[in-house]
Amino acid sequence: MKRLIVILMLGVGVFFYAAEAHSVVLQKPFTIQELSEQSLLIVLGTVTKLESSWNPERTKIFTFAEVEVEDYVKGHGGKTVSIRIPGGRADGITEIHAGMSTLCAGAKFLLFLNPGHPYSDIVGASQGKYRIIDGQVLEQEIPVGEFVWRIKGLTDGEPGESATAGSGFLREEFLFGEALEPDELPTPVITGISPSSASAGTNSTVTISGYDFGSEKGSVCFRATGPIHATGTCLPAAILSWADTQIKCTVPVDSVDYYLYSAGSFDTAVQVATEDRVPSADYPFTVTFGYSGYRWPSLSVSYYINENSYGSGGDTAIKSAANSWNGHSNLNLGYAGATNSSSYGYNGKNEFIWQNMDYYGVIAETVYWLDPYGNVVEVDTVFNSAFYWSTSDSPLPYVFDVQTIALHELGHWLVLLDLFGDLDTSKVMYGINTGEIRRTLTAADVAGIQYIYGAPGTETVYRPRIVDGPESGFTGVSYDFSTGNSFSTQSHPIEYLFDWGDGTDSGWSSDATGVQKSWDIAGNFDVRVKTRCAMDTSLESEWSEIRTVRIKRSGPDLTGSWLYPFTQTCQSGKKSSRCKVASTLRISNIGNEGAPSSVIQFFLSDDETFNAGDTFLKKATTGSLKAGATKTKDFNYSIKLPPGQTASGKYIIAVIDPDNIVTEGDKTNNTILYQIP
Repeated sequence: MKRLIVILMLGVGVFFYAAEAHSVVLQKPFTIQELSEQSLLIVLGTVTKLESSWNPERTKIFTFAEVEVEDYVKGHGGKTVSIRIPGGRADGITEIHAGMSTLCAGAKFLLFLNPGHPYSDIVGASQGKYRIIDGQVLEQEIPVGEFVWRIKGLTDGEPGESATAGSGFLREEFLFGEALEPDELPTPVITGISPSSASAGTNSTVTISGYDFGSEKGSVCFRATGPIHATGTCLPAAILSWADTQIKCTVPVDSVDYYLYSAGSFDTAVQVATEDRVPSADYPFTVTFGYSGYRWPSLSVSYYINENSYGSGGDTAIKSAANSWNGHSNLNLGYAGATNSSSYGYNGKNEFIWQNMDYYGVIAETVYWLDPYGNVVEVDTVFNSAFYWSTSDSPLPYVFDVQTIALHELGHWLVLLDLFGDLDTSKVMYGINTGEIRRTLTAADVAGIQYIYGAPGTETVYRPRIVDGPESGFTGVSYDFSTGNSFSTQSHPIEYLFDWGDGTDSGWSSDATGVQKSWDIAGNFDVRVKTRCAMDTSLESEWSEIRTVRIKRSGPDLTGSWLYPFTQTCQSGKKSSRCKVASTLRISNIGNEGAPSSVIQFFLSDDETFNAGDTFLKKATTGSLKAGATKTKDFNYSIKLPPGQTASGKYIIAVIDPDNIVTEGDKTNNTILYQIP
């Protein structure tokens, strides 16, 4: 399992005694009965609050969730339950444990918990969490009421039906929306996928052939998981083109509940759904490797081992695993010495340690820290000393091979993702282990590391980070842009090319900072950058991610906001009611030039749309406003209404400069409304 310093979760190696198939290696999946037996609390509820913070030593981040309980399926408690989850974001650093549970604010879950003071922990890492959508248990394909009934039957000692793992994708309504009856429309049919094998997360393009796909774009789903999930996890593919008999798309990696999955290899790997959500039968596909998109910023990575934690042979097994990766790419893993660390932590060292871990069922986990640009800055791997370990060529059942586990975890160090396909079982990056020995890299594993860091002796130019610079500006004004995080694997000098999104570019240059650009027209511009080797200019990187820059026309730009909720005081008479409403309007000039004085008109409306049928109330003047300046105007008005009525639910609409006295680049922000409470 991993942990990152920013952004999402990579599929990472967490080894579980039993757990869900996130980047984890498992001995066996938990049954619902086993989860129920290990949990002192089982709750159905909605996450209402998430907060993350550092521990006192500032070496670890935890996220604290508050869950509003709808039902105690097992145990008893108050209206809310507080839960602690490893990882989160604090002070600009995001730490993510792949394979551990992650929760979303506002989402409903059924959670298997062990209570603590003051926080409860989720049992079995991610496997102790079930997402509820529209009354259905997403991972089990059944109504939540039926699932709860089964669990209560197990916890009460009744012969409740046990939920078991199955195969296939999620139900179509979860993947593509509510599907129509299959006999109402033609069913799409896949007859071939070319190529039949490709990597995920590398913009690999495949062509899906068949018929009855429809003329309008639908959806393509690649399966990511199977053996552990009851239904499998579907990853939507980016569609490049769509026709009735042919679809072009990329092989995806995607975040599901903040965990980064790779598409996997299955006999039932790919499914197409039409615009009307009619799904095809599943079709086989093979994924060679999954790439997270992150990387090390240098080609030399040092690591430390706590040699005394396991005993004789453990350090040798880890070194052998590292040496198995060395020599297959331009990156080298080098042993830097021993460490006395007994717990993972952000301390400037990449470490292997043994620790009796708190997470029930976790055999090992890898924790990542990334900087904001997707660079790996530190990694730790923790082996759970509560389990039995071996360096023997023939370990006993349920004894785990140090070298096998280290080899897999080091694949995560090198930012490869877990694979969970039925056809991925021979690969080192297969995310499930029940005690098997896998000490030899496959061609697919090697292909992954060479894609990221290049084959030994070959030159690769790395894609630069997203462009740094303003996200908005004005026409005719020059702005500075910069980038970085690109280099040649042969240490050759590199050059940069900025694409300004308006049909022009910067031209190739060695300048990575202080590159200036101004736009003559207003609009949204997608700015990106790529690099090339200065000695062999045919070697170019991929384009960076896009930064969209919004350019407005130079000049004043008036807008406003209501500072306070409206107050309302009403008096009712026999013939009419009088309601006095009051608030304060703030007028701002967010442009880059001063604005002359103009008028504000106030209207009463029955809805949020300003139109000619709205009732004019009064007007005021703005006075002149310098660029960046603000003013406030108190508003109060006595509204005449039918007897017994109030102004509640109606809208006060302020329109700034309705006569277009001020020449502005943007008039869409001149109307400000507020609903009277």
